[in-house]
Amino acid sequence: MDLLPTFSSAVSEEKPTLRKFLEFRLSAGDLKEKATEYSRYKDELNTISRYYAEASEFGQKVVELKRLFKASLLVYWISLE
Repeated sequence: MDLLPTFSSAVSEEKPTLRKFLEFRLSAGDLKEKATEYSRYKDELNTISRYYAEASEFGQKVVELKRLFKASLLVYWISLE
């Protein structure tokens, strides 16, 4: 898999979140605009989900991350209004 090192670190934690992913990116000093970061995070989740079955423990973690991502994206779009 071709994942960002920060994403791999963020999802290897016990309770990974979008916020932790963005904090890793912020500490590296290469955060982009909000829409770019959301897109990058979504792409990383999709890459991981292609390699892990949803029934596996890690696959379940990815499913949960996708659910949380959708919820946070909704909050983001509402905040733009």
